[in-house]
Amino acid sequence: MIKKIIKIGGTIFTHHKEFNNLTHYLNQIDDTTIIVISAFGKSTQILRKVAYKSKENFEEANLLIDSFISFYNDFAKNIGEDFFNEFVQITSIFFTT
Repeated sequence: MIKKIIKIGGTIFTHHKEFNNLTHYLNQIDDTTIIVISAFGKSTQILRKVAYKSKENFEEANLLIDSFISFYNDFAKNIGEDFFNEFVQITSIFFTT
């Protein structure tokens, strides 16, 4: 039975240290809680910009995507090697560079 839902804004993830603090907190939550996390940082705005750019300049849109992926790969590396490896495996399904 779900007793509580916690929504966490993605802007909390401006730095990998905030992510580590959150994981410490999440490890203390019981199974009756659902956690919803918004898109990290400005991800939604960046992806919206990519979508609009792709209509007018596909090469610029690809550069934005490459930058987007690079940022989150670096973010994942700073969290730890295991997290990075899982992150790359999951994101490779959606993005190819």
